[in-house]
Amino acid sequence: MAPNPFVNGEEGKEAILNVGDPKSETNWAVFGYTPDNKKEVTFLKKGNGYLDAFRGMLTDTNLAYILYGVLESSDGDYSTVKYMLVAWVGQKVKPLHRARSAHHRVAIYQYASELIPMHGELQVRDPSLVDSLSNYLRSSLMTGIHL
Repeated sequence: MAPNPFVNGEEGKEAILNVGDPKSETNWAVFGYTPDNKKEVTFLKKGNGYLDAFRGMLTDTNLAYILYGVLESSDGDYSTVKYMLVAWVGQKVKPLHRARSAHHRVAIYQYASELIPMHGELQVRDPSLVDSLSNYLRSSLMTGIHL
């Protein structure tokens, strides 16, 4: 089993399981770094809704990893949710921190994929893409594209 990559390990694991639980209303969780610890990943926040709910956490100067559940299809009592890890890398993030994020992104994806059925990952650096991220993820997942 992949090691738990979070400083607050139990909270991070619970957030992933909560996003992956069909009975839960939670459809996203954000992981990242605190101002006093830029070397270790921390579970930051979880919630329900679309991009607007966590958009304020995506700034030019930070890194964030968003586990996002997208409703692929719904037919009566049956629905399919696809899970994607989105790595936000702000355009002003320092090169060393950006390089370190690749290792953390892989560790988070591996750990999450052992807890819930992951369907892909995406790294976003362009702020203009953030506005259409929900639609982009939905169309990518529905067409079977693994990014």
